[in-house]
Amino acid sequence: MQDLVNLKQDEYSFRKLENLSTEKLGKIIDLSGAVLPKGHYGLVNRDCSDSFFDFNAITNDPHLLNGITNELIGWIRSNIEHIDVVLSPVTAGRILAYDIVREFNGDMKSRTAYAGVDEFGAVLNNLTMASRIETGEKVLLCTDIATTGKGLRSLEKIATDYKGNIVGLVGFAVRSEQAREVENKIVEENNILSKFLIDFFWNHFPRPCEMCAADVPRVEPAGGLKVQTIFRKDIVEALELV
Repeated sequence: MQDLVNLKQDEYSFRKLENLSTEKLGKIIDLSGAVLPKGHYGLVNRDCSDSFFDFNAITNDPHLLNGITNELIGWIRSNIEHIDVVLSPVTAGRILAYDIVREFNGDMKSRTAYAGVDEFGAVLNNLTMASRIETGEKVLLCTDIATTGKGLRSLEKIATDYKGNIVGLVGFAVRSEQAREVENKIVEENNILSKFLIDFFWNHFPRPCEMCAADVPRVEPAGGLKVQTIFRKDIVEALELV
C-alpha cells in the first residue's frame, strides 16, 4: 500500500490481521491524523523522539475506534476463554480497555481496572483507588502504544502483585525494538499470547538530545496535541468505502 500520512513504508509494518484489512487500518490511521509530522516530541519515559502517534486522535472518534476494538475483540474471542478484568493505564488506552469490556459484558461479565500514571503519563506500579483485582481473577493486559515496554512491565507487576492470572496482552501498536523485546518476554514468561496491530520502527533518544541542544521547541505528550472533533460525517463515509 502507499505510504501513510506522515509515514514512510520503512517506518511501520502491519501485523497479522484477522477481521480488519490493512487498507482499512491504514485509512483509520490516515483519517485520524494520529501520526504527527516530524518534530521534537517528549515521550512519557522522558526520552525524546522525532516521531509521535497520538492515540487520542483515534479514541476521540467512536467510528475510528470501533475498527480497532473489533479486530482485538475477534482475536480475544478466538484465543482467550474468559476474562474477569481488563487492566490498562489511565491514558488513552483506558478507552480501548473500556470498549473491550463493553463488548464482553454480555457474556464474560468483565470489568476494567486502571493503573495510575505519573505527571508525565508513565505507568506506575499501582492501581487507581476505584480499581481492584481479586486473587485468581483472569486479567487481560491492555495498552495503546508500547514505547519502551516499561509500561507493559508495570501492568504485569500489578496483576502479579494482586495474585491475578494473566491470560493475554493486547494493544494497538509497539513503537520500538526495546518494547517488542519486552512484549516477547512477557508472552514467554507468562505462557500467554499477545495481539498488537502495527509496529512502528521509531527511535527515541535520552534527554538532552541533539534537538534539545539546538533549542528546538519540544512538544510534550500531555500538552498541546490537538485532535479531530468526534462524529465527523466524512470519516464515516470514508470508512464505508474501504
